[in-house]
Order: sequence, then structure tokens, then C-alpha cells
Amino acid sequence: MTNSTYPVSIELLQNARTYVKSDIAVTLTLERRVNHQGEYDFSVFHADSLYFIGTTAYQPDPEQAAKIASFVDDDDDDDDDYIFNDLIRGELGNMIAKEEEQKARQRVKVTRNEISAYVPTKSVWLPGDYFLLVHKKDDWVLKIEFQIDDQLVVWPTDQYFCNRGSLEHELASKLVYREEWMPIATCPGGKELRQRYIKKEQLETLNEVRAQGGYKRMGFPRTRVGNQIIVCQGPKDLTQPIEVYARQIMGKGVRIYDTARFYNPASNNPYEDLSDLDALGASDLCLHNIGTLMNTGGKVITAKIEEKLREGMYNLLLLATEQELEQLFEVSPSMKDFFLEGSRVKLHDASCFELVQQLFGQIDKQEHRLSPLASDLLVRTLITAYERGNTKRWTGSDLKRYVLEGISLPFAERLLQQQDEGMPVMEMVKPEDIDTERLLTPGQTGDEVLARLNEMVGLTDVKQSITTMTNRMRFYAERRRLGLHTSDEAPHHAIFTGNPGTGKTTVARLLGKIYHSLGLLSKGDVVCVDRQRMVGRYIGETEENMKQILTEARGNVLFVDEAYTLYSSDGSNDFGRHALNSLLPVLAQKNSDVLIIFAGYEKEMDALMSMNPGLLGRFPYKFRFADYNADELMQIAKVQLERDEYVLTPEAADRLKKAIRDTVSHRTRNFANARWVEQLVQNGILPAMADRLAASKTAASREAYQLIERQDVEAAYQRFSMGAQELSRRVSIGFCA
Repeated sequence: MTNSTYPVSIELLQNARTYVKSDIAVTLTLERRVNHQGEYDFSVFHADSLYFIGTTAYQPDPEQAAKIASFVDDDDDDDDDYIFNDLIRGELGNMIAKEEEQKARQRVKVTRNEISAYVPTKSVWLPGDYFLLVHKKDDWVLKIEFQIDDQLVVWPTDQYFCNRGSLEHELASKLVYREEWMPIATCPGGKELRQRYIKKEQLETLNEVRAQGGYKRMGFPRTRVGNQIIVCQGPKDLTQPIEVYARQIMGKGVRIYDTARFYNPASNNPYEDLSDLDALGASDLCLHNIGTLMNTGGKVITAKIEEKLREGMYNLLLLATEQELEQLFEVSPSMKDFFLEGSRVKLHDASCFELVQQLFGQIDKQEHRLSPLASDLLVRTLITAYERGNTKRWTGSDLKRYVLEGISLPFAERLLQQQDEGMPVMEMVKPEDIDTERLLTPGQTGDEVLARLNEMVGLTDVKQSITTMTNRMRFYAERRRLGLHTSDEAPHHAIFTGNPGTGKTTVARLLGKIYHSLGLLSKGDVVCVDRQRMVGRYIGETEENMKQILTEARGNVLFVDEAYTLYSSDGSNDFGRHALNSLLPVLAQKNSDVLIIFAGYEKEMDALMSMNPGLLGRFPYKFRFADYNADELMQIAKVQLERDEYVLTPEAADRLKKAIRDTVSHRTRNFANARWVEQLVQNGILPAMADRLAASKTAASREAYQLIERQDVEAAYQRFSMGAQELSRRVSIGFCA
């Protein structure tokens, strides 16, 4: 078959220059000498990601096939015989009629030298590169490359026949027929997964060809896939596409295990289930949650796995993060020898194209029907949000939440308001039902957050350090955008030192928003934990607690308060060490989608780092939160009062300033700084003011409910002076269940 260029036309049937779901129409004119008799498949893929879009097939009955064959050498162009006629399409707005018409019409029509097809898809077409595979079964595969421009006009760019064993030939002749291929074919961020799956099919085709040529007599071994690693973005359970991949790439007999099952610390024999590895025989093995291999008991499991690999008992597939792999190979360097170069398959964040398809999949699950204008608005907004970095790390759960809150609720509200008019049964989602602001402004910009940080009282050194850090990250990001070489950055975890009430938690919240605006965190909220939540009371409980905490912290800031309590200096077997060990994999990972902040008193935090030299390198940033002076505390008090429209009399202001100065001059190490001022105002001054007004026998004016008197401050200070109020320190370094 020559690589002749045949006339071809491809068009989107329903675009009208808008982003909507659309079938495509294909018309291909082949040379007269090409035999049309047989079966055809048409399959469409997104070129950059190999994402599957749609397929259709045609199989003539014997009588029709005979008619086609008789026309191959007939030169009478006017005697075309259409096997099927395309049915008249219904109006675009009549969605039910369109569905019925889609079911009824035939997908392909054939003439003597022309093939026309409708390829039904569930995709929204975006500008980009695509390809269409035309497969004449048991014969040839023709690849037609085409582009869709910004106006959603289709432009065929190239076409050629594909050799047996090529990527395109494997797709068209094998994979489009397999139901198990579909989860992999539409897995967001799964391009490398698809490529490796296709490579496996290519190797099988190669083996078939070599077998036909008698490769055994020539001494060639049969090509196999071997051990593999799937690198994921973060700790997660095995998802359906990966499980399908494991079973297809390694064989349906593969055993899939959570590594944690091989070590049960609560059992009399913690390694009881490890005997399952001996019972596998020649079955292949897929392991996930391999962080267990770095915990207590992990070395025994790793040794057993290595033993079986040396015996050649099975192939091994690991699902892990980059950091988990690095740590595993540090703990067990010999394990690395079982994986050849190029054995890693990496899962990436969803591309913009994949994210759009996921979003409309969620919309379908909610059984919404979008008008063409609503669909167009939604896609254009999502593209803009993606380019801004707002949605680049969105997952399926993020999309589901947006559909429910940003589409379903506004749509339902509009229908409820139309009750008097009678709610239309087939009402479609309209542009006014789409909450575009939720996509375009999911959070504050980095500059807005920095402005809020700079509005805080005091913290001059902290403000300057965070501003410099933010500028540095933006600098690196811009260099990467310009295509300049930029060395890999270290993790961005931080240590906050300082006394209580110096703003550590508040700054952590702002830092989370800054990291989110820079694309370093997918969510940017703060998860606050301490020793009590992290450390369990019996063996194995700490690991379970940490697994739950890290899952909750994914995409957020994990703020560990009084982190020094997790480490004991006397070398005792304290469960706090297990909590620290659980954090080490995340601390070392460069793109973990978690920001870990250790906070506590400066002296104790320095001791923690000195006792754990390995920890110090995991925290490139250290921020010291100094105590507030008297003027700064007075400013904090005024901000609190002005926020709720309270006014200090001159006498009250003088008494408050003196009270703060007296307190600062006598403060101890555990003085609560801004927290003490907040208590003085909220639990001292305002209750005293309320008592004074309640005791008054005259009707109070509006101003009376705003004006704070000297006696209110005096009464509050008697209650919250340093002699009466001092926050006690919490547990010091050491074990505490």
C-alpha cells in the first residue's frame, strides 16, 4: 500500500464556532484500485495525550459487500450505490429527538471509492492536534492527522498508511476493541501509562512476527515487559485505570496488594500474612502504599520481596511517589537493581483537554443538559482558569464539587423561581446558571495575600523574608516559562519559632494562600495538629493516625504545633519517633503538594534539629517570630476594638496603654502576646462594659454602647494582669500518650 495522499474532509457537526460536544463527519476518497470490501473502523485520538475520543464501525452484509466489490473497477462515477442513507437530523435544540436520531442513523456509508462516516464522541473539542485512524480490518490502517484552530475549524495536515507493529496500528487493530482498554485510554494525566500499554502490545506483535520467522531456532529470547514502577503525584490507593493497567500489562493472574497487609503490629505474629508471597508461585505482584516498607517491620518485607525477585518467581510493579522511591532505594539499595532504566511510568496532572472532558463527564453524571451557549461559556472559562493556574491540579473530586456548587445549585435556584410560570421539564442549563467566578477567582492572588501580611502589626523580619521567598519562587517560575534552564528547587517546608500569640498560625494561613497562588499547593488551607492527635497509645496506632493526617493535609499546609514534643532526647522508644518517620517521606519530596510547618519555642526547636540532623535539611526556611513590644500590642488592641466599632475614651486609652506596658515589663517566657491582648479585650474589657451598662438605671444611647470607659479597662486588667493570667506551658519533650 503506497502512502498516496487521498482527498479527505473532516468537520465538527455542531460547533457553530462554540465549544460544545460534537460528533465529527469524515469523507475519504480512496484510489479506485483500493478494494472496499470488508469491515471498517474509525477511531479518533487527541494527539498530545493519546486520549481516546470516539470510534465507530461498519460491517456490510454479504450482499452489500458483493455490490461494493463489483464497483471497484467500474469507471461510471455516476452509479454510486449508497449502502445506507444518512437520516435527516433533528433541530439542535430538541435534545430528545437528537438522541433518538443518533441511535437510529447508521454511522458509515460506502460508494465505489468513497467512505463517509459519522464518529460519535462524548468530547468537547478544543484547539489542538488530533488524529483519525481508518482501519480496514485484516488489511491496512490509514492515519489522518488534523488540527482544530482557535475558530474551531478543522484542517487536515497529513495522512499515511501505518506499518504493522506501529503505535497507530496497535491502537486501531487491537485496543479499540477491548473494553478493559477504555479506563486507561481516558485516564487523566495517563499519557505515559497509555504509551507503555501500547508498547507492550507492540512487543507482543514483534514476538508474533519473530515466532513466524522461527526466532527460537536463531536463539533470540522472547521479549518481556519486566518490572515496572508507576510514579504518582501523592500517596493514594490503587485507582481503576492503574489496576486495569496492572492486570493487562502483567497478566490477569497478577496479585495486587496494599503493602501494609504484610505487617500487622497488633498481631502476635506481625508477619503472618507475609507467607502469602511464598504462595504466589509464578504469579506477578503489584504493590501500593509502599511507605509501609520504610516503617517498622518494612525491612523484613523488603527482604522477602527481594528474595522472590532473585529467584525469578515473578515480575513486580510498584505504585509510589518519587520521594517514596528515593527513600526505598536509600534503605534498600539492592532493590533498585531489579528495575531497568526506563522502567518508570509517571502519572501527571490532567491537561486542559483532559480536564474539560472530566468536567463534562461529571455534568453527565448529574444528568444536566447544557445549552450551546452555556457549554461554550463553561469551556472558555475553564481554559482561562487553567492558564492562570487555578485548576491545573484539580482532581475528579474538585470537579464534582464545582458541578454541584457552581452549576447544579444555581440551576435549581433559577427553576424554583420559575414555579409560577411552570417549570419546564426539559429545561437546559443556561449561561446565567454557570458560576464562572468560582473558576476564575478561587482564591486571593499572591499580591493580595502579601498585602494582608504586611497589614499585620509587627513581624518586620518575617514579612521581609516571606516577600523575598515569594519573589524567588516567581523568578524561577518565569524562567521556566521562558524556557530557561532552572535547577530543581528544594522542598519549601518551614520552621516557625517564637512564643505563644506571636502570629505563627495566622502567618501559616497566609503562607498557604501564597503557595496556592504560586501553584505549589492545590488547595492552600491549614490543617493544625499536635502530639496528642499524631501519637497513638498502642503499637500501630501512630502510623494509622499519620496516614489519616497526611491524607487530610494533601494540597494544604500541615501545621505541627510544638513539634519538639515528638522527639525524646533520652533515646526511649517513644511513639513520637514513628510520627516523625511518617513525615520524612513527604518532607523529602520536591513536589509533594503539602507544606509542612514545624512550630514551637525557639530553644526547643533548635534542640529538635540538633538531635535530628536529618531533619534540618528538610526545612530550608526558618522564620523567627519575635515578641510584640508594648506599642505593637496597643495597636493590636485598637485594631480589634475598631473592627467592631468600639471607641476608647482618652482616659481609657491611657489606662490600657499603661496596663500593657506594665504587663510587658513583667512578662515571662510563656506570655501569650497578641493572644493575651485578645483575651483582655474580649473576656475582660467588653464584659466589664456590659456589667456597667446593665447597672445603669438610665436608658443608654447608641454612643454608650460604643464608648469604653477607664473603669472598664481597670476591671479587665485586675482580672488579666500577669499575676492573674499566664498561659501555662504544655507538655515538654518526652513521651505523653
